[in-house]
Amino acid sequence: FGVPFAVALFFYMLIIISSNQMLTAISKEKENRMIEVLLSSAKPMDLFLGKVFARGLATVLQATVWLGTILLISKLNNTAFTLPFELSLSPKLLIFGLPFFVGGFMLFGSLLAGMGAMAQNTREGNQYMMMINAPLIIAYISINQIIASPTSPLTTFLSLFPLTSPVVIPTRIAIGILPTWQLLGSLAILLITMLLVMRDRKSTRLNSSHITI
Repeated sequence: FGVPFAVALFFYMLIIISSNQMLTAISKEKENRMIEVLLSSAKPMDLFLGKVFARGLATVLQATVWLGTILLISKLNNTAFTLPFELSLSPKLLIFGLPFFVGGFMLFGSLLAGMGAMAQNTREGNQYMMMINAPLIIAYISINQIIASPTSPLTTFLSLFPLTSPVVIPTRIAIGILPTWQLLGSLAILLITMLLVMRDRKSTRLNSSHITI
C-alpha cells in the first residue's frame, strides 16, 4: 500500500501545484496589465505556449533536483531511509511516468491558462481552479479503492479518463496490475485530449479581448 500511495501523492502534488501556478501567474499578469506589454511584442498563441512549456520544464527540473538531492545526501552520509515498507519501483514507472506527467501538466496547464486569461482577477481565477482540478481530486481521494481493487470498472474508467489518468496510471504501475492495452490506450487518449485542448486554444488564438478586457 505504501509505495502506490506515495506514487499517487507525488504525481498528484506535482501536477496540481505546477498547473495552479500557471493560472496564478497569468491572472496576476493580467491584473497588473503586464500581459498587455508582452502582447505588444509576441503573438498570443506563442505567449501561451511559451508559458506552458516553460512552466512544465521548470517543474521537471524542480522534481529532478528534489529527488537527486535526497539520493545524494543519503549516499554521502552513507545512510538509508527508514520506511515502513520496502521501496521498490518498477522500471516501467520510470519509463511511462514522465510522459504521463508531461501530458497531465500540459492538459491541466492549458485549461488553467485559458481560465486565467478569461478571469478578471486572481480571486476569480482561483474559483475556476477548483472546477478544473476536481477530477484530479476525485482520483486522489479514490486511491484507497484503486489500490484495493485495481481491476474494478471504476479503476478502469479512471485509468482511461484523461483528467484522472495522470495520477491513476502511475499508481497502478506501482501496484503491478495494469494490462498493456489500458496503459497504451490511456496514454493515447491523454495525448489526443491534450492536443485537442491546445488546438482549441490555437483556434481562438487567445486574442486580446480574452486577455486584456
